Amino acid sequence: MRLFIAVELSKEIKKELTALEEKLKSSAADVKWVKPDNVHLTLKFLGETKEEQIEPIKKILNGLAEKFKVFKTEIAGLGSFPNLKSPRVIWIGANNTDTLSVIANLLEEKLDKVGFPKEKRDFQPHLTLGRVRSLKNINILKDTLAKNLDFKAGILEVKALSLIESKLTPSGPIYTAFQSTGLS
Repeated sequence: MRLFIAVELSKEIKKELTALEEKLKSSAADVKWVKPDNVHLTLKFLGETKEEQIEPIKKILNGLAEKFKVFKTEIAGLGSFPNLKSPRVIWIGANNTDTLSVIANLLEEKLDKVGFPKEKRDFQPHLTLGRVRSLKNINILKDTLAKNLDFKAGILEVKALSLIESKLTPSGPIYTAFQSTGLS
Protein backbone atom coordinates (compact mmCIF):
# COMPACT_ATOMS: atom_id res chain seq x y z
CA MET A 1 0.00 0.00 0.00
CA ARG A 2 1.11 3.56 -0.73
CA LEU A 3 0.50 5.61 2.43
CA PHE A 4 0.98 9.05 3.93
CA ILE A 5 0.04 10.86 7.13
CA ALA A 6 -1.87 14.12 6.80
CA VAL A 7 -4.34 16.56 8.26
CA GLU A 8 -7.58 16.54 6.32
CA LEU A 9 -9.31 19.81 5.46
CA SER A 10 -12.76 21.10 6.33
CA LYS A 11 -15.43 21.55 3.66
CA GLU A 12 -15.18 25.33 4.13
CA ILE A 13 -11.44 25.37 3.42
CA LYS A 14 -11.92 23.12 0.36
CA LYS A 15 -14.61 25.50 -0.93
CA GLU A 16 -12.18 28.44 -0.67
CA LEU A 17 -9.43 26.43 -2.39
CA THR A 18 -11.84 25.54 -5.21
CA ALA A 19 -12.55 29.25 -5.80
CA LEU A 20 -8.82 30.04 -5.82
CA GLU A 21 -8.08 27.19 -8.24
CA GLU A 22 -10.70 28.56 -10.63
CA LYS A 23 -8.95 31.96 -10.61
CA LEU A 24 -5.59 30.32 -11.24
CA LYS A 25 -6.99 28.10 -14.00
CA SER A 26 -8.07 31.25 -15.85
CA SER A 27 -4.39 31.72 -16.75
CA ALA A 28 -4.73 28.68 -19.08
CA ALA A 29 -1.27 27.59 -17.96
CA ASP A 30 -0.25 23.95 -18.35
CA VAL A 31 -0.77 22.87 -14.75
CA LYS A 32 -1.91 19.52 -13.38
CA TRP A 33 -4.34 20.77 -10.74
CA VAL A 34 -5.08 18.75 -7.62
CA LYS A 35 -8.79 18.08 -7.18
CA PRO A 36 -9.93 20.14 -4.18
CA ASP A 37 -11.24 17.00 -2.47
CA ASN A 38 -7.72 15.56 -2.67
CA VAL A 39 -5.94 18.56 -1.14
CA HIS A 40 -4.57 17.87 2.34
CA LEU A 41 -1.73 18.96 4.59
CA THR A 42 0.87 16.18 4.46
CA LEU A 43 2.86 15.57 7.62
CA LYS A 44 4.83 12.56 6.35
CA PHE A 45 4.86 10.66 3.07
CA LEU A 46 5.49 6.98 3.77
CA GLY A 47 5.35 5.55 0.25
CA GLU A 48 5.04 1.83 -0.30
CA THR A 49 4.25 0.27 3.05
CA LYS A 50 4.28 -3.39 4.03
CA GLU A 51 1.33 -4.90 5.87
CA GLU A 52 3.47 -5.58 8.96
CA GLN A 53 4.41 -1.88 9.19
CA ILE A 54 0.79 -0.70 9.58
CA GLU A 55 0.31 -1.61 13.25
CA PRO A 56 3.49 0.22 14.37
CA ILE A 57 2.34 3.28 12.39
CA LYS A 58 -1.09 3.17 14.06
CA LYS A 59 0.55 2.92 17.50
CA ILE A 60 2.72 5.95 16.73
CA LEU A 61 -0.33 7.95 15.61
CA ASN A 62 -2.32 6.91 18.69
CA GLY A 63 0.59 7.89 20.97
CA LEU A 64 0.96 11.30 19.33
CA ALA A 65 -2.79 11.96 19.35
CA GLU A 66 -2.84 11.44 23.12
CA LYS A 67 -0.11 14.09 23.59
CA PHE A 68 -1.73 16.89 21.59
CA LYS A 69 -4.95 18.81 22.04
CA VAL A 70 -7.09 20.04 19.15
CA PHE A 71 -5.52 23.24 17.77
CA LYS A 72 -6.06 25.79 15.02
CA THR A 73 -3.92 26.90 12.11
CA GLU A 74 -4.64 29.47 9.42
CA ILE A 75 -4.55 28.25 5.82
CA ALA A 76 -3.22 31.28 3.96
CA GLY A 77 -0.52 32.60 1.68
CA LEU A 78 -0.12 31.53 -1.94
CA GLY A 79 3.35 30.50 -3.10
CA SER A 80 5.33 28.19 -5.34
CA PHE A 81 8.38 25.97 -5.22
CA PRO A 82 11.17 26.65 -5.95
CA ASN A 83 10.05 30.31 -6.09
CA LEU A 84 7.50 32.63 -7.72
CA LYS A 85 9.80 33.45 -10.65
CA SER A 86 10.06 29.77 -11.61
CA PRO A 87 6.90 28.10 -10.36
CA ARG A 88 6.93 24.31 -10.47
CA VAL A 89 4.63 23.47 -7.54
CA ILE A 90 1.83 25.86 -6.57
CA TRP A 91 0.84 25.78 -2.91
CA ILE A 92 -1.05 27.41 -0.07
CA GLY A 93 0.77 27.83 3.22
CA ALA A 94 -0.24 27.41 6.81
CA ASN A 95 0.37 29.91 9.60
CA ASN A 96 0.63 29.33 13.37
CA THR A 97 2.36 26.04 12.65
CA ASP A 98 4.48 25.45 15.76
CA THR A 99 2.33 22.51 16.85
CA LEU A 100 2.23 21.09 13.30
CA SER A 101 6.03 21.28 13.12
CA VAL A 102 6.43 19.55 16.48
CA ILE A 103 4.09 16.76 15.36
CA ALA A 104 5.87 16.40 12.00
CA ASN A 105 9.28 16.24 13.70
CA LEU A 106 8.06 13.63 16.20
CA LEU A 107 6.64 11.59 13.33
CA GLU A 108 10.04 11.74 11.60
CA GLU A 109 11.82 10.52 14.75
CA LYS A 110 9.37 7.74 15.59
CA LEU A 111 8.78 6.49 12.03
CA ASP A 112 12.52 6.36 11.35
CA LYS A 113 12.70 3.65 14.02
CA VAL A 114 10.15 1.48 12.17
CA GLY A 115 11.69 1.70 8.71
CA PHE A 116 10.70 5.07 7.24
CA PRO A 117 13.81 7.21 6.72
CA LYS A 118 13.80 10.83 7.84
CA GLU A 119 13.24 13.55 5.26
CA LYS A 120 16.36 15.42 4.22
CA ARG A 121 14.46 18.72 4.02
CA ASP A 122 12.90 20.57 6.92
CA PHE A 123 9.13 20.36 7.26
CA GLN A 124 7.38 23.16 5.37
CA PRO A 125 3.64 23.00 5.98
CA HIS A 126 1.77 23.53 2.73
CA LEU A 127 -1.10 22.27 0.61
CA THR A 128 -0.19 21.45 -2.98
CA LEU A 129 -2.68 22.89 -5.47
CA GLY A 130 -0.95 22.04 -8.73
CA ARG A 131 2.21 21.10 -10.60
CA VAL A 132 3.39 23.08 -13.62
CA ARG A 133 3.93 20.77 -16.62
CA SER A 134 5.27 23.20 -19.22
CA LEU A 135 5.98 26.89 -19.83
CA LYS A 136 2.70 27.43 -21.73
CA ASN A 137 1.18 30.74 -20.47
CA ILE A 138 3.66 30.76 -17.59
CA ASN A 139 3.82 34.57 -17.47
CA ILE A 140 0.05 34.82 -17.17
CA LEU A 141 0.19 32.24 -14.37
CA LYS A 142 2.94 34.20 -12.58
CA ASP A 143 0.84 37.39 -12.82
CA THR A 144 -2.22 35.57 -11.48
CA LEU A 145 -0.16 34.14 -8.61
CA ALA A 146 1.24 37.59 -7.80
CA LYS A 147 -2.30 39.04 -7.59
CA ASN A 148 -3.36 36.36 -5.08
CA LEU A 149 -0.36 36.10 -2.74
CA ASP A 150 -2.39 37.24 0.27
CA PHE A 151 -5.09 34.58 -0.27
CA LYS A 152 -6.71 33.29 2.93
CA ALA A 153 -8.74 30.08 2.98
CA GLY A 154 -9.65 30.34 6.67
CA ILE A 155 -8.91 28.78 10.01
CA LEU A 156 -8.49 25.01 10.10
CA GLU A 157 -9.25 23.23 13.34
CA VAL A 158 -6.81 20.32 13.47
CA LYS A 159 -8.76 17.55 15.21
CA ALA A 160 -7.07 14.40 13.91
CA LEU A 161 -4.07 12.83 12.24
CA SER A 162 -5.05 10.64 9.30
CA LEU A 163 -3.28 7.67 7.78
CA ILE A 164 -4.27 7.83 4.13
CA GLU A 165 -3.89 5.33 1.32
CA SER A 166 -3.11 6.68 -2.14
CA LYS A 167 -4.13 4.53 -5.11
CA LEU A 168 -2.69 5.83 -8.36
CA THR A 169 -5.06 5.64 -11.34
CA PRO A 170 -4.87 7.02 -14.90
CA SER A 171 -7.37 9.74 -13.93
CA GLY A 172 -5.39 10.74 -10.83
CA PRO A 173 -4.88 9.45 -7.31
CA ILE A 174 -7.72 8.19 -5.13
CA TYR A 175 -7.23 8.89 -1.43
CA THR A 176 -8.88 6.83 1.27
CA ALA A 177 -8.51 7.54 4.97
CA PHE A 178 -7.19 4.28 6.40
CA GLN A 179 -7.34 5.52 9.99
CA SER A 180 -8.14 8.88 11.53
CA THR A 181 -6.84 9.35 15.06
CA GLY A 182 -8.50 12.15 17.03
CA LEU A 183 -6.40 14.53 19.09
CA SER A 184 -7.20 14.77 22.80
